Amino acid sequence: PGIFRDQIYKGKRTAEPIKEKNWMPFVWQDQLMLVHGVFPHRVFRANASGVAVQQFLTNSPELFEPFKNEDIHGGPPLAEIPAERSNLGQPYYLGIFHFFQTFGEGSMKVKVYHHYAYRVEAAPPFRICGVSKEIQLVTRKKQDNKKAADWTHQRIWKDTSQTAYISGLFLDSGIVHISYGSSDIDARLLSMSVADMEHLFADSPWNCSKSNVIDAGSGKPLSVALQQMVAEAGSSRSGAESSDDSSSATRAVTEASDAPEAAVGPTGGWVWYVNTTIKSIGGTIETSETCCAS
Repeated sequence: PGIFRDQIYKGKRTAEPIKEKNWMPFVWQDQLMLVHGVFPHRVFRANASGVAVQQFLTNSPELFEPFKNEDIHGGPPLAEIPAERSNLGQPYYLGIFHFFQTFGEGSMKVKVYHHYAYRVEAAPPFRICGVSKEIQLVTRKKQDNKKAADWTHQRIWKDTSQTAYISGLFLDSGIVHISYGSSDIDARLLSMSVADMEHLFADSPWNCSKSNVIDAGSGKPLSVALQQMVAEAGSSRSGAESSDDSSSATRAVTEASDAPEAAVGPTGGWVWYVNTTIKSIGGTIETSETCCAS
């Protein structure tokens, strides 16, 4: 979280364990973006070392009213849906979040996951603009008239017959593929067209105005010069891909290299200095980023 860690960990004791799971990466303008949490929707832009240097934070209480009593977690990396595949006529990012419920105790304890897709505008501050119906997954349902050994090969202490967990999401030629584990036994793939996926949003039509902007991009903004270089590099790559000449001289390359140096402060905190150089054919721009001071 870099310079934003105090916002996230405020109130936590020094020795209290902190779970950092289900971060959801995606790419925007050739920049690595990371969804840290869904509700509120906290998105970081990371530098070349993976340290958060810019934050976008929005909240959608109306959209998430049905889940107000649930502990919402993220899921697989977001998938970009291009305008030509979208029923909106504009691009957006598709993500999946989940929460789980448990029933019973001991060897009879059952853990049930619930997964929902959500749509995000394809530009900062990355507001959530719709939440789908629950995604239906297949599990091995335990039958009361069978012994455990008859329906499962699991060698763990709890009943996972109703557990299904989504771990992958990607788009291929207009087909949305969702990979998941079923009952901790089977690996499954759920595939549907973009149109079928968007049908799950019938009760939540596209409406970004239901999301409140809390932070429109604090931290270190992406410089205008860098944005222009990224755009030019992307344009050059597109031209090169349509040409038979694939040599490096005809392809714009955007590279990021950094040299982190950590230093321990007098209070036991740490400072991470990052010098980032963005290289592109036609010019070089150097930026210096400092973050994570405590």
